[in-house]
Amino acid sequence: MVFQVGDARAISAGEVDALIVVGASQIWGQPVEDAQPLDYTAALTAMRAMLKPGDRVVYGEAIWSAPPTPEAIAPLAGRVDEYLSLAALVELVEGHGFLLADFGEASLGSGTSSSRASLRAWSTN
Repeated sequence: MVFQVGDARAISAGEVDALIVVGASQIWGQPVEDAQPLDYTAALTAMRAMLKPGDRVVYGEAIWSAPPTPEAIAPLAGRVDEYLSLAALVELVEGHGFLLADFGEASLGSGTSSSRASLRAWSTN
């Protein structure tokens, strides 16, 4: 097995049999300056195109663990819809042909209690 570090956007279809991708919606989404919600769909579509059936993905993404407060969204794009909830993310990921293998949730750090990172392990259909 070869572990390769680099920009996932440069990976061709079938080139790898596993991915570790953190912040994928920021990689394949609109520029932060546009202040738009994260583009989970673009990220999932891109990852799906790189993988063959049975390949594995560890997918880390930002989510809301609770309804966001004005204080939580202020340092971000200032949008309540910038992140999804865990339930909405699971539904979206499964809708893109991934099977949930395992998941966990971790805090982004102090002062960000309303915004959490969600790390997911997925297997493709």
